[in-house]
Amino acid sequence: MIDINYDKYIVQSKDIIKHWNKRYLTPLGKITVIKTFIISKFVHVASIIPLPKDEKLKELERIILNFLWDNKPAKIKSKQITQPYRNGGLQMINIRSFFQSLKLTWIRKLLRASDLPWSLLFNTTICPANKLTEFGPLFAAHLCTRISNQFWKEVLKSWIDLCNKEHC
Repeated sequence: MIDINYDKYIVQSKDIIKHWNKRYLTPLGKITVIKTFIISKFVHVASIIPLPKDEKLKELERIILNFLWDNKPAKIKSKQITQPYRNGGLQMINIRSFFQSLKLTWIRKLLRASDLPWSLLFNTTICPANKLTEFGPLFAAHLCTRISNQFWKEVLKSWIDLCNKEHC
């Protein structure tokens, strides 16, 4: 299921790139195309199903970077191009971080929508959502070892990463 959903958008991304390769675009123009026409295709699927295997994400990153740099070696390191303009970057999206942030939206939804069926299911089978904010990342890490649902594991791991970065 996961590969089928992502493969569909990877093929569409290649078609978009073929279309835009006919025009001369600066790296900033290409980043605009990437954000507007390619990454946007993945928003819904990355929000609601588990992420694909690492190889699939690397393939997507490779396709995007090849488009950005005209199939030549990168002129700027990937870590640098994701930085804001004021830090010398090009404000390119880090795909993995972006997909991870989409998973984080489910924590907010869980905390706000406690009366919806899917939220009730999470609260009764995994844990009450408010405990995630009360007990923090160690509690979420413990939950990850107990649940088998890959989607919710990714949501919890995204929460753990955010908490560890922000020291919650």
